[in-house]
Amino acid sequence: MQALHPSTPSRPLDDLVKLDHRSFNELHARYKASVGDQRAQTAIANELIREIAQHSAGEEMTFYAAVQEHESTQLADHLRGAHQGVKEMLYTLESRQVGSAEYDLLLDQVMTELNTHALEEENQVLPTLRAQIGEDNMIKLGQQFLGAKRMAPTHPHPSAPDKPVTEAIAGAMTTPLDKLRDIPREFAERRVPEE
Repeated sequence: MQALHPSTPSRPLDDLVKLDHRSFNELHARYKASVGDQRAQTAIANELIREIAQHSAGEEMTFYAAVQEHESTQLADHLRGAHQGVKEMLYTLESRQVGSAEYDLLLDQVMTELNTHALEEENQVLPTLRAQIGEDNMIKLGQQFLGAKRMAPTHPHPSAPDKPVTEAIAGAMTTPLDKLRDIPREFAERRVPEE
């Protein structure tokens, strides 16, 4: 695992993506440890879904665009396809009762898919991209990734476009609606640093 850069104001994309992946797993572990506490599980699930939705959009608009430019369209489309499956499961998950057996099973499936996808990104795609574009460009991509996440929808939208320009336009329309939906919801605290 690559060392983090705590003294630098901006972190490279690969560090930021890995931090998000760690956060997903930390939230999932907390969810599982909160069995019987409906309120805690709901807040944790809300945070996990929000983080995954924003992370996915951020990757699609920045990371996968760079993969398409510097590696291949086929690989970028493969990565987007993995996200599509997760978005569809999360969309279904949002209509289920938190803490139910059906919810927990589907959430476990989401995490299995995410972890398989994360391993591919962390062990293959990100190192190759880093070798091709270097540290300075990885830092620039990291800044773009954080900016894209801040502007991204907070819920999964599996029928929304997943290419940079069209996804940004769709996100600009859906993000305000998502944030309105979030007003009455409780969210767990993110314990893994975002930057």
